[in-house]
Amino acid sequence: MKNQATESELDDIFEKIDHYIDKCEEDNNLDKAEALLKESLEQMSNPTLQSRMYAMLAAVEFWRYNYAEEGSKERMAIARKGADLAQRAADLDDGNVYANAWAAAMLGIYGQEEGILSILHYIPKIEAYAKRALELDESYNNAMPHQILGNLYRLSPPKPIGVGSKKKSLEHLSRARNLAPTCPVAALSLAELQLARRKKEEARKEIRFVLEFDIVEHGPVFASKQKEKAKELLERL
Repeated sequence: MKNQATESELDDIFEKIDHYIDKCEEDNNLDKAEALLKESLEQMSNPTLQSRMYAMLAAVEFWRYNYAEEGSKERMAIARKGADLAQRAADLDDGNVYANAWAAAMLGIYGQEEGILSILHYIPKIEAYAKRALELDESYNNAMPHQILGNLYRLSPPKPIGVGSKKKSLEHLSRARNLAPTCPVAALSLAELQLARRKKEEARKEIRFVLEFDIVEHGPVFASKQKEKAKELLERL
């Protein structure tokens, strides 16, 4: 019989996890988050709590993926592991925002790593998970559901092959910017869409925001990557 953590203990656990991810470039914080989640899972029998913890383990892999070398075997392995963890979260309880948001994100990443045929296969599931996450909490994690849907509609081929739609993408990415006005990732996604729409001044506004904003979340490597991407987009104007 597993011992269930108290509500106070659970709040403390998830607060620590959020801190480790927010400061993921410090003190091996992703490893700390993973260790705490695995330890906590051993004490859990509630499927909803297990689902949330597996979703946060997928979030840890999401950030590991972002720091791994592009095109490396390690990056592919991280994407596969993250997708498996997120799918397990969704299988345990598909009624919470954590499972749906991270399942959508990690299936998208894994599909991209596997190639065009794979990502086309996953598009319906990605869209369904992201829409469910949006219904549960559209503001979760810097409006993550809107960001996922916005980028899905931005990057996908149009019907009948995919679900691509610049109109839908604009709706979701604009909403993400409203809900998460300090998120550089949302700003850059909207900038890329505006470039694709040939709206250069609108794109410039988003790029300038990222270049001028003092990015403190996650750490200096994350900030540098966002600034570099903004500079690359600026060169395309």
